[in-house]
Amino acid sequence: MRYSKFTITLLCLCASNSYALELITATENQSVNQIEQKFDIDNLLISINDRLSNHKKSEYDYESLLTNIKNEKEHYNKAILALPNTILTESDPSNYFKEIETLVKNIDSLEKKSVEDEIKNKENYQDILKQYEIVNSQRTQRSAQLFALKK
Repeated sequence: MRYSKFTITLLCLCASNSYALELITATENQSVNQIEQKFDIDNLLISINDRLSNHKKSEYDYESLLTNIKNEKEHYNKAILALPNTILTESDPSNYFKEIETLVKNIDSLEKKSVEDEIKNKENYQDILKQYEIVNSQRTQRSAQLFALKK
């Protein structure tokens, strides 16, 4: 019997606390919905995340380009090292010189592309960071308005 009185007292306490909770009114609910609609950032986040994914792919492509440049330079160095032997063994080394010239032009164009890609990637990343700052600002404003409504 003693435990049953304690249980009943505990249930009464919980029941009285649930009546003390305030319910949200219809106008407050409407205000919350307006704030949620005003600061709807889901589509913006999706587009920013897509841009970030594309940026990561561009970074990977840039790293691949740097690897290609390194490989081409190694190929060029090997061709330069083999140049004296080629001059001595071949009667007309002009084709070999053309091959070296092609390597030099290829390396030059790859290096120009790498510089352009690096600048583009940096600018793109800065733009993505600015968009994330905008989203964070909107989140802060939304939270502040919801907190003000709560008060």
